[in-house]
Amino acid sequence: MDTSEQNPGDGAPSLPPDWPEPDAPELYWEVPAEFHSLGLEYDDERREAHLSELAVRIWPGGTGEQHDTIASWYREVSSVAAGDEAVYAGIGLFSTDDDRLSIASLVIRCEQVDSADAHVAATALEEFLSNDPAQEVHRTEADCGPVVISFSGNLLSPTGEEEAIGLLPAPSAPVPPLVTAQIDVYCPLPGISRLLVFSLSTPSTADFPWYVHMLSGIVDTVEVVARPLASPDVSGPPYGQPMANPLSQTPGTSPISFFVS
Repeated sequence: MDTSEQNPGDGAPSLPPDWPEPDAPELYWEVPAEFHSLGLEYDDERREAHLSELAVRIWPGGTGEQHDTIASWYREVSSVAAGDEAVYAGIGLFSTDDDRLSIASLVIRCEQVDSADAHVAATALEEFLSNDPAQEVHRTEADCGPVVISFSGNLLSPTGEEEAIGLLPAPSAPVPPLVTAQIDVYCPLPGISRLLVFSLSTPSTADFPWYVHMLSGIVDTVEVVARPLASPDVSGPPYGQPMANPLSQTPGTSPISFFVS
């Protein structure tokens, strides 16, 4: 998949806003086109317009009220991601071979870490995450260096009818809980004291192994590109643009995907 013509609102990578060092390297990754950005790369006013446009684009046959409802939900997801200092948040819509709609969310964060030694940072992360019995934690190597992988699940139960008003019809029977599966991939980047965290969550639990394979491919597109000095001969893409190399890896070939069947 060639994302070189992708709109920045549809999955283009970006750097964290607190990246002040003039000589700091630039970070790039690729997100499949099926993921629709929730506009963290925009200011509040532009993001609001983007989410309204996104609701119409995703549901072109919907009514104005339905578009407003979807945009409101996207706005809430985007706000939570922004509060978590994410640099990317997107919703993925996929059509399966058996004509189902499969949905996933993807959030990417970039954080400062104490150690520039990626293996030291990975060891500390693995030890910390392993203290939570609700997470299944593994460590492996990816193209960008050592990675720590966490698998978990969430059970979201409705707390009452009030929360459903305006989103769903009032239920005539108890609403069943929503089960979601989640994978978090922690990538301490060698030599630059930065941690990339990719979090993918889906209520389409039957498709979770496929999503893990997909996230494996996304992680394998991570590039750390030295910021050029004054030379016009630049090996990396312009700031804020996707890398040109496509997501060509076959799902399941990345070490991350070895942990699911």
